[in-house]
Amino acid sequence: MNLLKTAQNAVGFGGDYVSLDKIQELYPDGVTLTGCFYAILRGEDVPAFKFAEDENGYFFAISGGLKDLFEECLEDAGSIENFDAELKKTNLRIRIRKKNIKNGKKYTQVTVLAAIDTTTGEVTKCC
Repeated sequence: MNLLKTAQNAVGFGGDYVSLDKIQELYPDGVTLTGCFYAILRGEDVPAFKFAEDENGYFFAISGGLKDLFEECLEDAGSIENFDAELKKTNLRIRIRKKNIKNGKKYTQVTVLAAIDTTTGEVTKCC
């Protein structure tokens, strides 16, 4: 049993869910990932990110590029605790876009913009 996870899922993570559409609208230039965790959505664990632009907000990483980003980083980190700790040390700046694809569906496209070392403030920009 993971007591911390159970307690957080019972009473919440101290924040509010923010939809990807709202993030794209409010932060068109991107958001800075500062942490990650699993939240419960409809009885299932789903990946979620915390972000600096709204310290009380979080969003789910269950589609498209966000899901890919979460899964790849989680695999590299080895555990959700390690991944969260790494994001606290090195924030990732990303931009989220919803793109129309075939069949009228939307795809969540993610562009990694930079990594920010929280101990030194050094920013390593991408592309």
